[in-house]
Amino acid sequence: MKTNIYTRITCTMLLAIVIIPGLSSAQSLWTDRMHASSVTLEWLKPNFEGEGEYSFGTSTTFLTGRFATKGGRVSIITDLPYTVLGYTTHELAGSFPNYTTVEKTKTEGTIGNPYFGIESLGKDSAFLFEFGTRLPVTPDDNEAIFSGVLTDWIERMEAFITDAIPVQLGFNYLKQNPGGFILRTRLGMNGWIPTGDRDDGEFMMMYGMQFGYASDEIQVLTGFGGRLILTEEDLDFSERTFHQLGIAANARVGRFTPGLSMRVPLDEDLSEVLNYVFGVTLGVGLN
Repeated sequence: MKTNIYTRITCTMLLAIVIIPGLSSAQSLWTDRMHASSVTLEWLKPNFEGEGEYSFGTSTTFLTGRFATKGGRVSIITDLPYTVLGYTTHELAGSFPNYTTVEKTKTEGTIGNPYFGIESLGKDSAFLFEFGTRLPVTPDDNEAIFSGVLTDWIERMEAFITDAIPVQLGFNYLKQNPGGFILRTRLGMNGWIPTGDRDDGEFMMMYGMQFGYASDEIQVLTGFGGRLILTEEDLDFSERTFHQLGIAANARVGRFTPGLSMRVPLDEDLSEVLNYVFGVTLGVGLN
């Protein structure tokens, strides 16, 4: 049992830190955007393979601020991530032939890399521009980063990556018809500036599409997100791409916007470790 969980953690570290860099998205596509200015608390609970070995507290939290400037077309976006990994191992103790099994529990938590960026919506336009970066403050000797990396693998894995500064440029198309049907597409580029022990930079493309229904009181969305690695020479196309399906619902109750979400990985490498991620959010409008 101990060998299995340590093997998964080690493989995750190698996959996430050495081979595959992440996207530098700010606010998740699946959370509250029903207020121009808001503060949102997002709690993400992953369901890992071998779930009985992980504590209920194993999760990742994002505290996100969205602050619209005068005129409302430019917003300042910040987030502060935190992740916890708790797991149980069973080890043999004693000497032959009187072995006994000892259960040990370990829990670690760590702050992630905070995000700072802007979003700009063109005047009388459906196009939204994004630009931002993260400060590399996550310690590289804390096992909890593996929970953070896996929990939001497609959109914000870089919130817990070490030794790199991601810089993101993204474009979104937002369209809602009078009947409430809403469509959003995203296309962006992400460059990594190496720091510390990382020698090489990375370059990736990010993309996604959502559709659903939105009104002043409720929003229901479904869609997919993905990433394409552009800089690794030894990967074939299937190894360069990662995707997930998602569904989310938010309701507006006065200044508050509670919400639920579910995300499912579509790629074999990731789904061997992660079954799904369940999310609970609460946004508070500031305007």
